[in-house]
Amino acid sequence: MRTSRPGLVILVLIVCGMWAANIGAQTQRTDDQVWSAFLGYLQSAPPLNGPLHALQGFDKSVRAGDVTDAEATRQAGVVRRLMSSRGDWWPLMFDRIYASDRPTFSQNPSTVLVEAIEGVTPGRALDVAMGQGRNALFLAQRGWTVTGFDISGEGLNVARANAGRAGVALSAQQSTIDDFEYGDAQWDLIALIYVPHSA
Repeated sequence: MRTSRPGLVILVLIVCGMWAANIGAQTQRTDDQVWSAFLGYLQSAPPLNGPLHALQGFDKSVRAGDVTDAEATRQAGVVRRLMSSRGDWWPLMFDRIYASDRPTFSQNPSTVLVEAIEGVTPGRALDVAMGQGRNALFLAQRGWTVTGFDISGEGLNVARANAGRAGVALSAQQSTIDDFEYGDAQWDLIALIYVPHSA
């Protein structure tokens, strides 16, 4: 009887150790899993104000789950690190920004643009990363033939609706900066105002 007891204790300790290791493995997601969860959060997030608001909302959603504070902090760090090298989150975040019925961003055209076109004969203009179209709409109202593109479908919907209400023509296309067909010597003005980019 004495010889069997130590073996039993060792067996119990081994089983408990394996169970604890499995629990630890289940609660710590890989970087790709964390990033996928972040993208999923962005797809269903309430209207956002920007990247910091997106990070805070994701962190809150993670902490509402069954994870430790340390794991939630680690996941937030993973997202911060990957935000600078991955671009697939930009369209999702900007869709949530432009979905707001009370936007926190300026609805007025850029003062730099307003001053830059003063006294300039209207021609063909390109608005890069046009968002909701505040600058494109301004140019169209002043006689410019305007094409704009953005990664956010929601932003483009707002731009088209604003152009319709203003009674001006506006070509709004969904594209990335890398994929847009710029052509050769097509534009008299190219506006790049608050253009987001990943490193």
